Amino acid sequence: MNPGELDRRITFYVATRSQQANNEIYETWAVHGKRWAKIEHVGESEVYENERLQVESNVKFTIHYERINQSDYRITYNNKTYNINSITPIEGRKMYLEINCNSTSITNFKT
Repeated sequence: MNPGELDRRITFYVATRSQQANNEIYETWAVHGKRWAKIEHVGESEVYENERLQVESNVKFTIHYERINQSDYRITYNNKTYNINSITPIEGRKMYLEINCNSTSITNFKT
């Protein structure tokens, strides 16, 4: 892979969880850091039901290798938040990570 292809800036957020006095778990997201990434749009699906449009975008981010636990992180890019579905090391020797993500947006048409 050509490192020059990592030309988009993404932001990683990490989940922090704390237990409240009523024993409920409260989850917040804090910026973990910004990374350069290659972005590939894998596909998109739309479902229209009950006067509401749900669009799911699937994206693949490629970044330099680092240790990431997919359940504790999410990514933002272009004002959209992406949930991490899978993380795969690519090109051996821990050079890069391929991160498959999805983002869901819902539009209501009911007036």
